[in-house]
Amino acid sequence: TVIAGASDALSEALALVKAGGEFAGKAIPLAVSAPFHCALMAPAKMKMAELFSNAASSEKPSSLRYAYVPNRTANLTAEPSVVFELLVDQVDHPVMWRQSMTTLISKGYSSAVEFGPGKVLQGLAKRIAGGIPGASFTTSGISDSKTLGEWKIASESKAGT
Repeated sequence: TVIAGASDALSEALALVKAGGEFAGKAIPLAVSAPFHCALMAPAKMKMAELFSNAASSEKPSSLRYAYVPNRTANLTAEPSVVFELLVDQVDHPVMWRQSMTTLISKGYSSAVEFGPGKVLQGLAKRIAGGIPGASFTTSGISDSKTLGEWKIASESKAGT
C-alpha cells in the first residue's frame, strides 16, 4: 500500500508505523516529484479535465482501437467517455495499480509501455508481472514516437506476431 498526502500527515503516519502496535509495519518514504493520487492534486485534475474536455469536444471518438484498464477500477473498458472520466479521476484519487496489472496479465498482455518522466511504473510492472518486457518513453516529441514504433516492431517480431 502506498499513501500520499500533506507532509505533516505523512510524517504522522510514518511515526505510527514505527511505533508499532495496531499500525506496525514497514514504511519507506519515497522521493516523489508531486503528491500523486491524492486530494493535493486537485488543481492538476481540473486542468487535465479541461484539456480532455476540449479534446473530446473536438474529436468525439465513438470507440477506441484498444481497450484500456483504468487504474481506478482495474477493469477493461473501451468506452471513450469512461476512459476520459477515469483518467482524470485517478489524478487525485487512489489507484489500483497491482489489480490493473493483474487484469492485463490475465487477459494475455505480455509487455508494458510507459509514457512520462522516469521509469517508476516499469519497475512496478516488472515486480508485479514477473519481469515482463517493457519500455519507457518521455512525451517530449516525435523522436519518442519513432522509438515507440521501433520498439513495437521489435517486440512483435520477438513474440512471433
